[in-house]
Amino acid sequence: MEILKKLCNEPELRKFFQIYKLLSIQECCLMYGNRIVIPGQLKNKILSITRADHVGITRCELMAISYVWWFGMNDDIEMKFLNVLVPSIIVSDNGPPFNSNGFSANCQDRFIKVIKITPYNPRSNGLAERQVRTFKKSLIKIVLSNVGLSSLTNVNQCLFSLMSTSSSVTGVSPMSQCLIHMCSWG
Repeated sequence: MEILKKLCNEPELRKFFQIYKLLSIQECCLMYGNRIVIPGQLKNKILSITRADHVGITRCELMAISYVWWFGMNDDIEMKFLNVLVPSIIVSDNGPPFNSNGFSANCQDRFIKVIKITPYNPRSNGLAERQVRTFKKSLIKIVLSNVGLSSLTNVNQCLFSLMSTSSSVTGVSPMSQCLIHMCSWG
């Protein structure tokens, strides 16, 4: 009983006393009902895992609440989705997805400049064509060196590598450019 009184004075632990009847320990894991209680230092890792499939905020929340729990989990998931990187320029080939009113309004709301090029003309779309070729070559190298890993893991590794590698022209990685752009919004 003395230990419980001391624990009640700890701010981080005090909130657990409100839900103590729903807590249990199974195989050395603290459980909230049938979900694992995630410590604060692992929340971002769990959020990254739940977003890995890019299934959207609702499905991400549903998947997370099926397996894990922490105080303020839904708010953390929503904030993670709100902090997605947004480009400053989109170059499109006038395809139907890029001509909808919804797409235009979305870009306008986020101050994204849309540049339209001549469709089916590889010369005017040289940068994109080069990027596709670079991606394919990198993916082949990664697949050959990571035999046994899933296709999704290989694609994610390839994309991360390409996004985090500095450009020989600008000296800055695409990921850094996105972060710089986000910070300039103030």
